[in-house]
Amino acid sequence: MNEEGRNANIADTIFAELRRKILGGELKAGERLQGERELATKYGTNRNTLREAVRKLEQARLVTVRHGQGVTVADFRKTGNLDLLSPFLQASSDAGEIAHVIDDILEPRVILLEHATRLAVRRADKQDIEKLTDINDLLIAAFESGDATVVARGFQPGWTRSSTPGIRSSSAGSRTRCSTPTATWSSAIRPCGCSNRASPSICVT
Repeated sequence: MNEEGRNANIADTIFAELRRKILGGELKAGERLQGERELATKYGTNRNTLREAVRKLEQARLVTVRHGQGVTVADFRKTGNLDLLSPFLQASSDAGEIAHVIDDILEPRVILLEHATRLAVRRADKQDIEKLTDINDLLIAAFESGDATVVARGFQPGWTRSSTPGIRSSSAGSRTRCSTPTATWSSAIRPCGCSNRASPSICVT
């Protein structure tokens, strides 16, 4: 890796650590960061790399930079955007605040899902319903088996579109998991490639 690439990685590492400290409450709103020289020495890097990390913090609205006043931690609860949500949930140790944030997020999400579901019911054809039923069965099976990877993927945008071509139902309506020893729930969903041809199944290989 060239020098520029190494410096970029160091800048990303410094950015991630300072972001974690801000979101976790170690660095509080209104608090000034150490000077460039001190921080560069602390992280074993040069001032240009440190400035790149600070620039990323500023873009994330986690700090404000004013000439002659240094770098000040911003109140991310007022200035931050949704890009900070995931790192905040990972960094925060305040269970009460996390629960409050999740509750605030879930309420509009439930309203949108209810509306989307009503539209889907009105517009779905037989093939759409069959695909969604297969996906639902797959997610239930993954949940019951404790496979968090498949469950998490099932709620990601675009996952259903990419996965439905590999999900098949038997003509009798039964849906079973492929019994091939190499099949794992946490891998990509693909059309059944096992030797069991008695009836098509939902296979993960």
